[in-house]
Amino acid sequence: MPRMPPATWVPLLGALLGLLCLWGALAAARRQRLIDNLPTCKTTGVFIGLVELKGTAESEQPLISYVAEQPCVCYEWEVSEHWSRTVTETYTDKDGKTHTRTRRESGWTTVAHGGETQPFYLQDDEGVIRIVPDRARIDGNVVFDETCDPGHPLYFGKGPPDAVPDSDYRRRFVESAIPLHAPVYVVGAARERSDVVAAEIAQSRDAPLFLISTRTEQQVRGGYAAQFWALLVLGLLLWLGAWIVRDHLPTDAYRPPQPPRSWLDTAPPFIGLGCAYLGVAALLWLWMAYNSLVDLRQR
Repeated sequence: MPRMPPATWVPLLGALLGLLCLWGALAAARRQRLIDNLPTCKTTGVFIGLVELKGTAESEQPLISYVAEQPCVCYEWEVSEHWSRTVTETYTDKDGKTHTRTRRESGWTTVAHGGETQPFYLQDDEGVIRIVPDRARIDGNVVFDETCDPGHPLYFGKGPPDAVPDSDYRRRFVESAIPLHAPVYVVGAARERSDVVAAEIAQSRDAPLFLISTRTEQQVRGGYAAQFWALLVLGLLLWLGAWIVRDHLPTDAYRPPQPPRSWLDTAPPFIGLGCAYLGVAALLWLWMAYNSLVDLRQR
């Protein structure tokens, strides 16, 4: 089977990575439009289907977070340990001579993690509604973030007794949570409760988003907008970068030698490639916007 030359697979790889970034950008834009189109409901006016709610997180039996030991409705924690080592390696230079060199490696390794969630209530000025956070995307507050050595009671008190290989004996404890009484912003599907005549917010296969966040609606929307633009630009750079790499491959890999060209000669093709990418992005965005309008009309 003939081997595909780099001049062929490099642009194909750039196109694939660009399309993946473009798909992620459109997914972020779709969530942004969803938030823009959803009206905020009060707890007493929740209807069956996708809803948006704002209030505070309440529970009669709150959880106690593992590290900060703070009352909350859900939490997640992680302990990572720093390590470093000196690596000796042998390599061959362009003249075929063998050399030995040393380099320093370091990093963080997760040594323990965990978390806990439970149903809680969102309370606003009109009432309460039950939230079942299973399989939701939860954006909580960072309630604890500290790095310590073995002399600190936290090091072994909340961390494992064993060290990682080449440990520097420094551990970082990070915990995020939704504290009790904290303001929360929720987007999810409302359904009827099985125990009482009331609604609750829970995971649904038909819901495009299930989000529980301590950020405001404007902050959540801004996050999706920033994600859209970042992925859109990244995809464009990957697409154009693949063609730039192709253009700088050894000439005998894909074409006969040619005289050097100035940037004025090479700019028009790259402008065309950039316009092609942005054109595809515009068509996909229009398709996404049309579908969101159809969904809004049918809701």
